[in-house]
Amino acid sequence: MLRILVPVLVVLAVVFALQNMAPVSLTFIVWQFQSPLAFVLLGALGAGLLIAALAFMPSVVRGKFAISASKKHVSDLEQKLEASSRQRKPEKSVIIENEADNSKTGDNR
Repeated sequence: MLRILVPVLVVLAVVFALQNMAPVSLTFIVWQFQSPLAFVLLGALGAGLLIAALAFMPSVVRGKFAISASKKHVSDLEQKLEASSRQRKPEKSVIIENEADNSKTGDNR
């Protein structure tokens, strides 16, 4: 999907730039410059995307920390479960051996 979308957007941006080459004058505080309308609009779009990405970044970082903490918690729980199952295995084998001994002697409790 991305292999199709990116080239289409690039072609549309080039067509947009070629159709909007009229010079515009921009003034900001003490700076003033002239540039084609397409460049001004694409620059404003790029600045907006950058600001949106920076505004969205803290939630992404928080999410990654939460995922990392959850993975560590799962790993700790798996280790505890494994340790617990290792402790219980000998008990099961003792019970099985006792049942085997009881069946040999005919003791059915």
